[in-house]
Amino acid sequence: MNKITSFGDMSQIKYESDSSIEQIFFRGGEVEVHSEVSIDTAMENLANKAHLFSWTHLSGFSEENCRFLAELGINEIFIEDIVSPVSFPFIEIDDYVLLLLKEDIFSGNLESANIALLLLKNRVVTITSNSLHFFNRFVDKRLMAKGSHISEDRVENLFLSLFDFFVDRYSDRFKKIKLNYYEHSEKLATGEISHGLIRSILPIRDQIQKGAFLLEKVEDELNVLTNFFKKEELQRFEDFWDEVHENIKVLNLKAQSLLDNFNSTINLSIAISSSKQNEAMMLLAVLSTFFVPLTFITGLYGMNFTTHSPFNMPELSWKYGYFFALALMLISVLTVFIYLKKKKWIGRSV
Repeated sequence: MNKITSFGDMSQIKYESDSSIEQIFFRGGEVEVHSEVSIDTAMENLANKAHLFSWTHLSGFSEENCRFLAELGINEIFIEDIVSPVSFPFIEIDDYVLLLLKEDIFSGNLESANIALLLLKNRVVTITSNSLHFFNRFVDKRLMAKGSHISEDRVENLFLSLFDFFVDRYSDRFKKIKLNYYEHSEKLATGEISHGLIRSILPIRDQIQKGAFLLEKVEDELNVLTNFFKKEELQRFEDFWDEVHENIKVLNLKAQSLLDNFNSTINLSIAISSSKQNEAMMLLAVLSTFFVPLTFITGLYGMNFTTHSPFNMPELSWKYGYFFALALMLISVLTVFIYLKKKKWIGRSV
């Protein structure tokens, strides 16, 4: 391959032990479902029902399911990409179309399970982890839903419907993260930054940041499919493709916008917190300024030199020396107060 499809070491791939295979054959609205079939049965079904359109779903990244992909003619390198959690989303068009996505694009972890959608002539093959139970949900809500025409059309329609289904899952996940973010942003906007709040909001930032990164990768790769659906026999799917493509673009823009909003909120929260700290420091500075002349006067007259010395403080022997010192302190405080008031330090901080 001439492009980067992963960001980590793929030498330690871990296969899942549990797996299953589901198959659906259809044409002209007639649907035939085969559940929990073996690899041999699945291959035999594909051979015997080659005149029908089919969808084979592999649940679980097991060695058995990978062998099934190999028997379909999928390149071994691509199979490794499909199984490895360190793979980037990508699209490859050869004798087949391979679309690799992340199971949860907003998990906050780049090393997460993949979803692979394969389009091979009149067949669609999907493979996911065994923890993603979407097969029955898709069949009920999309394939067999009232008014659905998927089973009456070509497999390209099924391929796009599956892609659209996962994009909708991304959108639903994004809405939950967005709601969670706004709940925390209200606290951040007040400048009340605590260790608990930081610990709870950092994972949200990771979800948005890494989700936006992966969505950007998906959007970049989707340009490859644009020309694919411009083929004469596939032009009637072009509008559907444009709609799905646009949904990814919009979701990517929303994620980028929320990330920018998040960073702005953090900066605003830091600014508010810094402003509060500055006000507190200013108040302390003002109070300290009041006590500077008082401390000086008290220290000066507190030295209490002997009255027999020619260099003594005569005020200490005055009858009203004490009141003189108090008046001097009051005048000093009033002078400082008038000065700070004129500079508007007091009105702004207290």
